[in-house]
Amino acid sequence: MAHHALPELIKSKGNTVAFLLSNKSNTTLGQILYVDGGYAHLDRVLADA
Repeated sequence: MAHHALPELIKSKGNTVAFLLSNKSNTTLGQILYVDGGYAHLDRVLADA
């Protein structure tokens, strides 16, 4: 992971924690949340290319 991506990853983790602590997450049950700044999705896109 590039060093310039670290602030975005920290922001992404903070936003996820804020969501999980809010009432908006009341119906989020039995889910696995991958908080990686979108890198898992990018890996899948690059693998399909």
